[in-house]
Amino acid sequence: MSNNQNNFYIWNVSEISYAIKSVVENSFDFIKVKGEISRPVYPASGHVYFTLKDEKSSLNAIIWKNDFLKTSLKLEDGLEVVCTGKMTTFPGNSKYQIIIQDIQHAGEGALLKQIEERKKTFLAEGLFDDSKKLPIPKYPNRIAIITSPSGAVIQDILHRVEDRWPCNIDIFPVKVQGKESSEEIAQAINLISRISDIKSSRIPDLIIVARGGGSVEDLWSFNDEGVVRAVYNCKIPIISAIGHETDTTLIDYVSDLRAPTPSAAAEIATPLKSDIELKIKDMDFKVNKSVISMIKNFNDRLIYNYRFLSKSEVFLNIPSQRLDYSLQSLTKVIDQIQIQKKIEFTEIKNNIPFLGQLIYKSQDILNKRSEGFSNFFINNLNNKSIKYEKLNASFNLLKNNLNFSLYIYKVKKLFDTNYSLIDRYVSTLENRVNSLSRLLISNNINEILKKGFVFVSDKNGKPVNSVKKIDQDELIKLKFKDGFVDSKVKKIYVGNN
Repeated sequence: MSNNQNNFYIWNVSEISYAIKSVVENSFDFIKVKGEISRPVYPASGHVYFTLKDEKSSLNAIIWKNDFLKTSLKLEDGLEVVCTGKMTTFPGNSKYQIIIQDIQHAGEGALLKQIEERKKTFLAEGLFDDSKKLPIPKYPNRIAIITSPSGAVIQDILHRVEDRWPCNIDIFPVKVQGKESSEEIAQAINLISRISDIKSSRIPDLIIVARGGGSVEDLWSFNDEGVVRAVYNCKIPIISAIGHETDTTLIDYVSDLRAPTPSAAAEIATPLKSDIELKIKDMDFKVNKSVISMIKNFNDRLIYNYRFLSKSEVFLNIPSQRLDYSLQSLTKVIDQIQIQKKIEFTEIKNNIPFLGQLIYKSQDILNKRSEGFSNFFINNLNNKSIKYEKLNASFNLLKNNLNFSLYIYKVKKLFDTNYSLIDRYVSTLENRVNSLSRLLISNNINEILKKGFVFVSDKNGKPVNSVKKIDQDELIKLKFKDGFVDSKVKKIYVGNN
């Protein structure tokens, strides 16, 4: 045994390491390996280092800078991929690894699985709660659009906004697909959100994040964690319009409102100008009608109160009439009593002659007392009448003063009320004029040209709004914000491409 051991070749460490390296590289030339990305590292060299793993094992992986620049895939922790490359070893520490030359998603199923896992995480954090969503403004003055500067999406949005509600548009151009797109989209959202902290007239009232349709992989940027959190933290309402109606990304759950298409987002974000004009006319009519009705009602009440006070003498004359009637009745009663007593004394006188003298004396006393009693009541009534006349004169004076003061108060109150109504009506008209002025300014051709648009006309000066209205080699005139350009049509392309 010892002799055999003595015949063994003795390797040094470097020899055995490079021998193993040669065996590995020759045995595994180009291979494909499927696994889940773990802990990707991006050093300054531009190379990318990460670990490929499955449920049981892990494998070190490297993508050199030049190969990484060719891939459109953003390497994220937990992303399941298929890597194409060569197996090798690193003799310095006796580790084997794969040098990747191409990397792709492991398939749509793997992407959907990762979306569901992220969705559960965001749900648990409360990023999709309806209570956190911001209201969409009804009448935006400025809209920010985050999308690709080329293609049909931006044109569709601009045309719909221009037709419905001309307002200021700020376009933030970004990539909407590829490994750098998610970072650009998140940066644009964060930039607009920071603008809201500055007191400026350029603060958007609303943001639209839009992209056309595509596969799950094409729309992957809008499932990126950085984009989702940027939307959640944004201080300005966001409408997401990603893909077609059947396409759903994580940004749709976190945005304040999801639109099925980019064109629908433009319609949701803007009211219809003609509808607003009708509402303004209707409000104008109702305000005029209300003011006229209120003025009429106040005027009718003032006339009624004046007439009521002018007839107050009727109510004052009733107590005076009752007093006169009572005085007449009392005088009649006294006269009847006096006559009855005289008759009684006359009968006593005739039946008892010897008492005549006494009767005459009694009759004289009775007459005096009767006259005193009558005079007492008459004087008392006269005094009451004098007091009543004084009271009536004071009341008439008070009534005249009260009538005049009440009239002045009513007139002042009516004036104050009407002035307030007229002031509010004038303010409403001023707001309406200012709104219509802004609409006129935004529709002004010079304002539209300042936004980067060009007015095209033929050689006769007629507007050209379709390629079907011009011919090849025809002369046309292009009007910019600062001048004109005469041009000649070389070739005509039909369609958006």
